[in-house]
Amino acid sequence: MLERGDFACGTSSRSTKLVHGGVRYLEQGRIGLVRESLRERATLLANAPGLVHPIRFVVPAHSRWERAKLRLGLRLYDRLAPMHSRDALGRQVTLPPSRTLTAADAVAVWPGLAAAELSGAVTFSDAQFDDARLAVALARRIRSLGGVTLNYAEVVAVDGDKTGRIVGVQVVDRDPARAARRVRFHAVRASVVVDATGAFTEFARRRVALSRGSHVVLGPEFVRSDHALLIPRTEDGRVLFAIPWYGRLLVGTTDLTSDVAEREPRMSEAELSYLLAHIAPYLHREPKRTDVESAWTGLRALLAGDGGPTSRLSREHGVLETRAGLLSVVGGKWTTYRATAEDVVSRAAEAGGLPPAPSRTASIQLDGDDVSADSTSRDWIRRMVREDSARCVADVLARRSRLLFLDARAAESRSREVAEVLAGELGLTSAWVDEQVREFGRLAAGYLPPGITGTDDAS
Repeated sequence: MLERGDFACGTSSRSTKLVHGGVRYLEQGRIGLVRESLRERATLLANAPGLVHPIRFVVPAHSRWERAKLRLGLRLYDRLAPMHSRDALGRQVTLPPSRTLTAADAVAVWPGLAAAELSGAVTFSDAQFDDARLAVALARRIRSLGGVTLNYAEVVAVDGDKTGRIVGVQVVDRDPARAARRVRFHAVRASVVVDATGAFTEFARRRVALSRGSHVVLGPEFVRSDHALLIPRTEDGRVLFAIPWYGRLLVGTTDLTSDVAEREPRMSEAELSYLLAHIAPYLHREPKRTDVESAWTGLRALLAGDGGPTSRLSREHGVLETRAGLLSVVGGKWTTYRATAEDVVSRAAEAGGLPPAPSRTASIQLDGDDVSADSTSRDWIRRMVREDSARCVADVLARRSRLLFLDARAAESRSREVAEVLAGELGLTSAWVDEQVREFGRLAAGYLPPGITGTDDAS
């Protein structure tokens, strides 16, 4: 597996942190997608208990009819879902079914609802995860099974034979710990090449529709419940989430059509205003932009439809033979990543002439880190370099810890210390440390909301 940047440096680290069946897809009639997603949710709860956890949602209702409609839909959600799974130790993981709440009970669960005109609410079970750390755990597991994973290995071209069939790729080493060294090209041969580049695909671009998903993180004072909040429909038809995440409140998402595949998309003023305005009625006080500790935007690469808003497009995946010997996978979502991968690898094995074999991934365990999300101890940083391919400050502060996604100012203030530990571990100079601090400062500035500046502590 070759990755241009770090593992999960793009969309895969910028999700809403949910492993879910997709309640809203029921209304769209996508029963098959919901059933598959709920099955994969159960698999992840069993296989990655350190990284995937049950979470309870509350959905406010503003009329008896709305509450009855929600209750009916969530009963179907319960019936489609495997409500029990077993973890690596054989212990049963049980998700309680949905239930109806009175207005008073809803306020007790989510105190911010006191200001809303409620008829009641419905609660249901889903799951939450740490997306980037799951990606890093997957890379670690691949290596333990004899696979090869390389971050900072950019594929710059595909190689074909005389018939036009793709037989390999050209790779450039972009390792930031070797940035001052001569750029080297490497030829990698393969029976089949899989293009899994998401928003940046060059081979299946016509089949991809880009959607921006933006999120803000509010400080601990906004966390008043262990439940998450789901607003199933704002005035323009989009869904809004407010989710406790590592002691903060994660609010998203905007779900806007995008025409440009940016490597580091930034939140717009309109997206920030939308999120703060729409979550304000459900919080104990109105959040200000100065309350935002981190803000980020990701680009979803969805299967293109026939027009209309991206919020209505399917989250199903497609596997396309875009050239002989080249498969492109487009669409999909984190919850169903394993099923998508099973489909892709089966297709690749067939295209490469391998005999059919059953997938084992539904029962392969994934180990989670036993550190807090914002841990940056020196011993922990060294372990991330030696065991999990961390090569620069962003690798540590954005993905192996999640400090950049939780508090951009705090992450920037830790950048020099992290860079110095990395330099000692990798044998690099003080000049490299200075450049890393400057580079991370520019990155961290993009995780602050529009109009807010960062700290000068890292200068």
